[in-house]
Amino acid sequence: ICAFGLKLGQVFDLRNATATNKSERYVFVKNRSVKVEVTEYDFKPSNPLPLFSYYQVAVTPRSNLVYDIIGMTSNPEVKRSKVVIPDEREKLLSVLEQKYGQAEPSRDGTTRWYIIRRGDCKVHLISDDDRALILTYEDTALRAQAEREQLELAEADPAKQGERNRLKKQL
Repeated sequence: ICAFGLKLGQVFDLRNATATNKSERYVFVKNRSVKVEVTEYDFKPSNPLPLFSYYQVAVTPRSNLVYDIIGMTSNPEVKRSKVVIPDEREKLLSVLEQKYGQAEPSRDGTTRWYIIRRGDCKVHLISDDDRALILTYEDTALRAQAEREQLELAEADPAKQGERNRLKKQL
């Protein structure tokens, strides 16, 4: 699956990153939650959509394989307009369904989710209170690989090993 000039599974050239974002995420290992650091990159797409102004990619930590490609609205004018987002959401959803198949809709209050599943890939379209759109392309197998690699890197980090040993002694 290709989106915004990138393809799920391709090697992401870090020279194309316009910013680096580090955050922490919890992953589940043997029914316990483990905190790992995740690095994502902002990028300027070769094929931008007019409605989206913010783009991000997530890659596996060791091999830089793309597992998430994200486009978001962040234009204040779009957020103020209650008319633009529903119309654009419906147009975008129609194109996505023609290309990838029927979406599964869901709603929680003012947030609407649409998920299209295609093998190991998912396309998510999220509309929040008709003020913002988020379009995510995800390779679930590569996401699982990224989580394994993140856990391995965390386990190999000497500083974190020392911290875990101190916690074990305290318990």
